[in-house]
Amino acid sequence: MKRRLFVPLLIAALVLALGTLAAACGGGGDGRQLSLEEYLQRLETARASASQRSDALGEEFTKAQASASTEEEWINALRDYVNGVAAIMAEVITDLNSLNPPAEAGEAHNELVNAWVGARQLWDDFVHELGDVNTRSESDELLSGLDEAITQAGARIDQACFAMQEIADDEGIDADLECGE
Repeated sequence: MKRRLFVPLLIAALVLALGTLAAACGGGGDGRQLSLEEYLQRLETARASASQRSDALGEEFTKAQASASTEEEWINALRDYVNGVAAIMAEVITDLNSLNPPAEAGEAHNELVNAWVGARQLWDDFVHELGDVNTRSESDELLSGLDEAITQAGARIDQACFAMQEIADDEGIDADLECGE
């Protein structure tokens, strides 16, 4: 039973890590290069927005799991959750790609985008494999095989976040991207 709760919580941890620098970044997509302060401000706002979205998604998943009376309902709740994560990730990548970061954040921004793309590829594979799952034990097996990959994807995104935070700190900009939280 603990294993069944641990794996969804691990997925939720990835969502929160991914949410660290997520959607609502918008702006700068008009071709105008953002100042470092504008760029970091958008990332702070994005973190708060993504955190709210991922929290809501996690709450929906918890309720759906608790009310599931059959394995089919439980698997469907998991699929809905995983698809919700995929949608958040897609929005993040789109939003990050719409930004025109300042030169001093360009390398860190590119790493952030690459980390997201890597995580999304992992997730797309997972979504595909989950389509063949029919029982909770099959889902547990699939999820347990994903533990290390989730951890690595979250760590890569955290590293990109820490690089952004370091840039802000070095430039004396008051920003708290809440990396790793």
